[in-house]
Amino acid sequence: MTEPKPIVPVNPAGLEEVAKSLLEGDPNPPTFASPSGSNIQNTENYIMLPGKAHGSYSYPDLVVAVEKTYLNSNWNQTHEALHKENAFMLSIRQYIDFLQMLQSGTVYNGRGTKLASGKVDEILDEILTKREPWRGEWLDAYFKEVSGALTINYEHRIVNGQLKPQKSEPLERCLMKNRYFIDLFSANKQGLPTVKTRTQETYFWHPKNERVAGFGANSFGVGLFAFWDPAYSYSSLGVRAARLRYSGINSEAKN
Repeated sequence: MTEPKPIVPVNPAGLEEVAKSLLEGDPNPPTFASPSGSNIQNTENYIMLPGKAHGSYSYPDLVVAVEKTYLNSNWNQTHEALHKENAFMLSIRQYIDFLQMLQSGTVYNGRGTKLASGKVDEILDEILTKREPWRGEWLDAYFKEVSGALTINYEHRIVNGQLKPQKSEPLERCLMKNRYFIDLFSANKQGLPTVKTRTQETYFWHPKNERVAGFGANSFGVGLFAFWDPAYSYSSLGVRAARLRYSGINSEAKN
């Protein structure tokens, strides 16, 4: 049976219907500590993401995997797999900051070595280029209606065998119709876009009850999704594992 393929539309016509149809040889390499305190080698396979504050929301320094893993796993399965390796999924806001850093061109790996521009371009091509095949990655946001209003739940962790959000709060003002938005970085502290545009660059599917977030691209376009079914899976849909960054990272790292 052929797998259903996620859709990124060419233009706004009929988008509600489209939406419904669907997300180095160093002998003593430096190490960094994971959330559980264990050490991890191969730090060159991670990218540093400096901590940031967005209004009342802030997060510490992180490292993010260069490559996606856990392809073809649904949202819950992906969280469970990340938990077993003491990693976690990026929130929407963290992911937007990650993309902004990549586009700045100033990117350092977990050893504190600046990435070559060709490698950065390769990562951006995987995420943002309008081309086939479809590529996607899960993000850590679950939308839930409470007393008639949507909440956003994120920073999920496995606690006593159950997936629980560390943060749950009312949805801030954001676009609540499917729209192209003004640019990738015109977002609120929850990472959701607030300003629409006629420019057809990045599309946003607005949050829906009991749905989760993801980011995807194909030849039709690039999109931030807030309506994916958490039970969905696809062969090119995965995650970039994130971890806390501690003091073991090379001191030459730049923020």
